[in-house]
Amino acid sequence: MLSLGAATISAGNDSASVQLLDVGIGQGAFDQLPEPPDALKDACASLPDAGTDDLPLGELPEIPVPGFPSPGDLPASDLQELCNLLLTPPDSVLGVGAVHVWCQGDTGAVEVGNLKVLGQAVDVPSTAPNTSLPANPLVGITVNKQTKNSDGSFTVEGLVIDLGDGSQTITLGSTTCAKPAAKHHASPTPTPTAPSPTPVVTTHPVTG
Repeated sequence: MLSLGAATISAGNDSASVQLLDVGIGQGAFDQLPEPPDALKDACASLPDAGTDDLPLGELPEIPVPGFPSPGDLPASDLQELCNLLLTPPDSVLGVGAVHVWCQGDTGAVEVGNLKVLGQAVDVPSTAPNTSLPANPLVGITVNKQTKNSDGSFTVEGLVIDLGDGSQTITLGSTTCAKPAAKHHASPTPTPTAPSPTPVVTTHPVTG
């Protein structure tokens, strides 16, 4: 279900970070697709270059993967894109080039690079805390999910991915930092006080 190219993890001094590279979810999920019917191949081959958003494609093959939507609900902007998806399925449901998550005390941030759903690039317009990407029938994605835990710790999750109808949730990159330790300020060293001078009484001979 999940593939990973490399991971780097570090923690210490009220800070933590994790970096994931070349992540894939649902590798080989579309290997179960049946051979597209000839009628679908012919319809896709005859689509014009433009104006393909309302042309019929006839009966579309169902995707035999639990929780996946029907082909008519797939996130394709037009029929040409849908044809490309059905005739040349992607290697995975979702892919991410890089996810970097970090926290420091009770703050944190996320960086995401090269996010794809069904082989199509997905723009991440913001990595502000708890950002939800535009919903589609296949996956729901929350970027930079931040949670203040009851024990005072702080958790940052890079990508929280809800597959299909919520039957499975996958978190890519999670860091938790302890409650920042209270800072103790040392009392300043008192400035030494010079003793008051003691007057000396004496006499001097005077001539006149």
